[in-house]
Amino acid sequence: MIQSIKLCTAGILASALLAAGCGTTSGNSFEEKTRGWSAEKLYNTASGELSSYDFDEAAKYLERLDAQHPNSAFAQQALLDLAYSYYQDQSTDLAIATAERFINNYPRHKNVDYAYYIRGIANYDRGFGFITKIFPPNEFKTDQTNALQTFRYFSELVQRFPNSRYAKDATQRMQFIRNNLAKYEAVVGNYYLERQSYVAAVNRGKAVLQNFQTTPAAKAALAVMVEAYAQMGMRELAQVSMDTLAKNFSRDPFTTRSASVMAGKPVKSMKKMIENL
Repeated sequence: MIQSIKLCTAGILASALLAAGCGTTSGNSFEEKTRGWSAEKLYNTASGELSSYDFDEAAKYLERLDAQHPNSAFAQQALLDLAYSYYQDQSTDLAIATAERFINNYPRHKNVDYAYYIRGIANYDRGFGFITKIFPPNEFKTDQTNALQTFRYFSELVQRFPNSRYAKDATQRMQFIRNNLAKYEAVVGNYYLERQSYVAAVNRGKAVLQNFQTTPAAKAALAVMVEAYAQMGMRELAQVSMDTLAKNFSRDPFTTRSASVMAGKPVKSMKKMIENL
């Protein structure tokens, strides 16, 4: 299971004591309330809101700071905190856009790896419905674009900053995505297999072996190919897939099932087997 990383920035740790004297005038708009505030006052007030887990309110002060004091000493950290606030407030698009803005504007900042990480986990959470419900009623129609984009985001973080404190978590998430992408391909392959679209089933199996060879779904892909080739009367190709399956997964249920296929015995659907990978 992926270990949860505690997200924190210097802004969250900053003291909110300097904001103690910031009163609110009833009936005034937020713009009127904060007009003339210094960058420090806005930043410390935002930090207090972050410490109280009021991310929506924190974002308001950080947005104000960004607009009024873009060149202040607090501007760069405020932008990171803003991306974090958006992420926690489930404003995914804003979190990603803000993180990318930081990456583009401050590529050599000491905490730029954090911006890469925020971008990745924001997109990861956007696709979380797919990850946890990888077998919807029409799973063969599911779009993989978001998962692939998330993988690219984390890959860029790990490649650029292999010693980052966020690299380990990003790597684990990448593996999780790879496993699920491979499982998805196997599910689709089995879908085609059960509908007697054998060429399409073989192609999905090959896709797993070519792109996700080290994932648990590889054995399912081989099993799909064994049955598809057997059903098409291509015994030699079916045997090649069977031999590969037996060599790498000798005592596996997928191997036992495929052996029954090769022997012409009746077998049950693999759908549940693949779902349980």
